[in-house]
Amino acid sequence: MRRVCLGLMGVTILWGCAFMFIGWFDCLPPKGFWDRSVKSKCYGFGFGEDGIPGYVAAFEAHAATNMCLDLAIFMVPLVLLTTPHLKMKTILAMTGVFICGAM
Repeated sequence: MRRVCLGLMGVTILWGCAFMFIGWFDCLPPKGFWDRSVKSKCYGFGFGEDGIPGYVAAFEAHAATNMCLDLAIFMVPLVLLTTPHLKMKTILAMTGVFICGAM
């Protein structure tokens, strides 16, 4: 279980760093985002040669991978509910965590 949590944490950190880079440096060099006279390569959120379809594709990729990671993180504690002879206090506490996570 520990390896699963650490692996999921690593994947989430890498995913976050990748989309931070895409969000912060959507044009290389970054000056090209606000000064279109500078020759730059823009992509994704920077409306590159693809225009709006490129933005939509980047947005959909971000949303879909975010939802998949959210579901994976949400499902990790479900394994603990299958443990036999859990106390009612533990079951209620985990139910509260799942309700808060679902909101």
